Amino acid sequence: MPIPVLIGMGVAAVGATLLAPADSGSLSEIAQKVGFNHPEKYRQLHEGPGSDEMSAAARELKEDIKTRFGNALDLLEQANREANIAWEGRAAEQFGTSTKPMTSFLAGAQQTSQQAGDSIERQVGAFLQVRDSMPEPKKVDATDNLLEKGGAWLVGSETDLQQQEREATAAAQHAKQTYDTYDNNIRGEVQNPPRFEPPPQPGGGDQGSAAQTRSASVNSPMSAGAPGGM
Repeated sequence: MPIPVLIGMGVAAVGATLLAPADSGSLSEIAQKVGFNHPEKYRQLHEGPGSDEMSAAARELKEDIKTRFGNALDLLEQANREANIAWEGRAAEQFGTSTKPMTSFLAGAQQTSQQAGDSIERQVGAFLQVRDSMPEPKKVDATDNLLEKGGAWLVGSETDLQQQEREATAAAQHAKQTYDTYDNNIRGEVQNPPRFEPPPQPGGGDQGSAAQTRSASVNSPMSAGAPGGM
């Protein structure tokens, strides 16, 4: 085969190599590099109901719980008032004493329900904030080849793929910071929610003390099953 033909074939082969797409974008590589799957987390945050629906549901839940305990407390207080009118002396005193633990429980439960509702609203608010402030993922769908990379390097610029990867990485890093802030702010609400005291037991006396002991055990970080518990 003549040498010019061989040279021409070699040049063609080299040209094909330089012009062939050498790299393509990979969001999975960016997620691994940043340590955060930006497209997946963004999709999760934007699924489901919108801001108005979530805020309304949180308010309704708080008011419903508060109202239920409030109604029960009103009924018990009304029974106490009627008993004081109908009974006299020791009988009325004994009735008031017997209902005092339940009255105290309902008043405390109503206050705890308010705290629980406030916690839910704070969690919803934090969720909406991270959802609305997280930047959208950047697309990475360009390709480049050795010739484009070399030309970009010579003039101090970058290929379309390199630009997309840089922008997608920056957006993913910003999104990770936003989500980490949300996670830190909400962790206390999730790990330490308001706790309802157990209801008083009939009979009072030692049973009431036992109920207080169980409550302290439930609310203690050293309770059975917790790290370091006995």
